[in-house]
Amino acid sequence: LTLIFPAAAETSSCLTGDGRTIGIRISSNVTAASFCEMCGGAITATSANLSGKKPCVSAEEVRSQLDKRCDYILDGGIVAGGPGSTFVEGGSGELTIVRSGAVPVSSIADVLSKKNYSVCNPCL
Repeated sequence: LTLIFPAAAETSSCLTGDGRTIGIRISSNVTAASFCEMCGGAITATSANLSGKKPCVSAEEVRSQLDKRCDYILDGGIVAGGPGSTFVEGGSGELTIVRSGAVPVSSIADVLSKKNYSVCNPCL
């Protein structure tokens, strides 16, 4: 699940890609989560694939697709793959599903309805 929020004015463009939002995600991948923990906090990264290309499931696929665009590739073995992250945007008083993905929209709506939030879902 990736949560997208308006970025503070002082947020570096290295984190926003010159946009006005920032995406925050805690990876469910054990290797990535352990690496973040070993580093003592957050790290920044893009997806391990080019936009529009299929997600990579191995370090070799990342190397093949991204070549010299990466300074380092952490090889955690073959990953299961599957759907990408579900993107949820907030900040306007309403949460919007930007992209359906690994976390079902129904699960998000169920949790939020218990907290009296509404969900706009243009993806369905």
